[in-house]
Amino acid sequence: GEFDRAKQAAASEIFSLAADVEAGWYELAGAEQIATMRRAVVKATTAAAELAERFFEAGNITHLELALERAAASEARLESLEARAAVIQQRTRLNRLLGLSGGASYEIVSGLPEPPAEEEGLDTLMELSLASRLDLAAQRREVELLADNLGVTRRYRWLGAVGDVEIGAERERETDGSTLRGPTLALELPVFNQNADSITRAEAELAIAAAELDALQIEVSNAVRLAYAEVETARARLREHAEALVPLREEIVARTQEQVNFMLLGVFELLRVQREEYDAYQSYLEAARDYWLARVELERAVGTALPGAGAPVTAIDAGKLTGPAPMDMEGMQHSEPDAPTDKSGQMQHGERETPAEESGQMQHHKHDDGDTGTEENESPDHSEHGDQP
Repeated sequence: GEFDRAKQAAASEIFSLAADVEAGWYELAGAEQIATMRRAVVKATTAAAELAERFFEAGNITHLELALERAAASEARLESLEARAAVIQQRTRLNRLLGLSGGASYEIVSGLPEPPAEEEGLDTLMELSLASRLDLAAQRREVELLADNLGVTRRYRWLGAVGDVEIGAERERETDGSTLRGPTLALELPVFNQNADSITRAEAELAIAAAELDALQIEVSNAVRLAYAEVETARARLREHAEALVPLREEIVARTQEQVNFMLLGVFELLRVQREEYDAYQSYLEAARDYWLARVELERAVGTALPGAGAPVTAIDAGKLTGPAPMDMEGMQHSEPDAPTDKSGQMQHGERETPAEESGQMQHHKHDDGDTGTEENESPDHSEHGDQP
């Protein structure tokens, strides 16, 4: 009994460590993808601040508008630093779980995976937990041992307690000088004491163990239900990001780009909605990370790997999430800084070249005859802007 309990305790510790390592991997993969996202935001906001400097020097924007762009760039750098620190923290934590030194170097070859097409049913997971939880198995074994002990106590009640049986040796000298030697056995006959106290104690121990088993089964059932609800909630959040928030943010950027091309909005408005798009991407990555962490906790509650855990998965590509490359702010320089513009940063028609987007970059298009009073607006194809994850 003790050996079986020791084996089950060791197996439980190994399973818990494996779950911690899996969770640590998801934490690190998510942190690295978020750090990649924040670096892209730093590039975009830094370029926007530099463009704002040139607009301000040309008298096209106010000092307030310049300060807003500078502050946005500063906030982006701070968030990028926090993301880098999170990567170091999660890598160190994973190294500790793996028994590696802090300086161990390895690469996460793939990012956070996309969720499986379907989730396992709650009833299936409940049955699996009752069959797989090591603590339940240990408690069942305890009940079986105590039941056997009660049966033995009842069967051999006439022998009394172990302490009531005495075995020894005796030597006796006779009157003629000879010596007699032999074994002795003393035991209590159940004439007045039929060992009822031992039976009562064994029955009580069995009843307590059975009650603890019932309580543990209820606890496991509640833990599985709660973990399953957490997975369902995390999956719903992830689906809302993938099917609604991210596509809407991408559409907003595309429509804003069109407005900029037709000089109905200023370029800084486009930069603002692009930052909001990046924030949506980061929120999506965080939702994916939280989903997989919730699945780890569900595995921990069930007591084994979930059905279909080894099925192939597709990793989320953080590079695709950032969409086209950041706009080339050098292409936004004015060939005539003294020409008037409105305070929103919009270039007045006939006095500035119209920026158009080509592969995510803002560039000028001039006629070969050098006539800057006539411009062409090229509407970009936004059908692939920011591939939907």
